[in-house]
Amino acid sequence: MDFEIPNNDFEGFNRQAEKNSAEKKFLEEFREEGTCFVKTHPLGFFIYAQVEGCHYEEDRETLERMFNDGYIFCRAFSEVCHEGDLGSIHISKIAARISGPGFFWARNNRWPSILTRELQGFVLSTNPTETLGF
Repeated sequence: MDFEIPNNDFEGFNRQAEKNSAEKKFLEEFREEGTCFVKTHPLGFFIYAQVEGCHYEEDRETLERMFNDGYIFCRAFSEVCHEGDLGSIHISKIAARISGPGFFWARNNRWPSILTRELQGFVLSTNPTETLGF
């Protein structure tokens, strides 16, 4: 039995492979505890997060599996959650990695929900698969 794929399907396959590769490369930027990032909530405000580590060996294995599936364990903050909350965010939802000083700037400015010139100056990299204005 012959299996034939039209040429235009190869193009779609190649685009998806390139997207997966770019997303995987972007994900590796979030392996270290303390790395900071921003995501946009569906209601329009920003969520600022910092990668959390783990002190228990059995939890490290779980976090590594989650990370390999694209989920980042973090503490997230916003204008509606000043104290922060632990959870995980998928790499596809992250808009940009920001510097530590940028994270502290955002905290000192009560987690702003507008993309200011100051915030743009703290952006270290942006998600290659998202176009959220960063």
